[in-house]
Amino acid sequence: MDFRISGGSREFELDLLALIDKHLGAGDLTVEPDPDWTPERAETFWRIATPPARILLHAVIERDGFVSADTLRDQQRNLKSLSGSITATVTRGWRDGVWPKDIKSPVVPEYDPRNPSWAQVQGYRMPADLVALFRAADEKRGEEFKSLMGSRS
Repeated sequence: MDFRISGGSREFELDLLALIDKHLGAGDLTVEPDPDWTPERAETFWRIATPPARILLHAVIERDGFVSADTLRDQQRNLKSLSGSITATVTRGWRDGVWPKDIKSPVVPEYDPRNPSWAQVQGYRMPADLVALFRAADEKRGEEFKSLMGSRS
C-alpha cells in the first residue's frame, strides 16, 4: 500500500506518526519518506534558504533551468558561496526533518565534459519540472510577503 498525504493539521500528523510507530514495532510496516520535491518543500526551501542560495535559485529560475558560471561571475558572484549555500539549505532541511536525507539538490553544478580532469563549473542546472515548482513557490512567497507588508500600512 502506497500513499501520499498533503496538508492536515499538526495534530493529525502526530496521531498518524503515533499509529505508524505502533505498527512499526510489530514489524509489519515499512515507512520510507518520499524523496521528491513537493510544493510545500519548495516553499520551505525558499523560506530557510540563505541569501546566496536565493540568488542562485533566482538566477536559475529566471533562465528556465540553467545559468552559466560566466553570467554569475559577470555579476561578481562567488560561485563557491552560492553552491555551498544550496547544499547547506538542503542539509538543514533534512536535519530539521522537513524532507528526507536522500532528497536531491534542486540545483546542481555542471562541469565541462570535454575536460573532466579539471572540474571547473560551467553553470548550474535545475530539472525542468522543478523550475515550475520552485517558481510557483517563489511567487507564492512573494505574494504572501506583499500581503503581509500591505496589512502593516
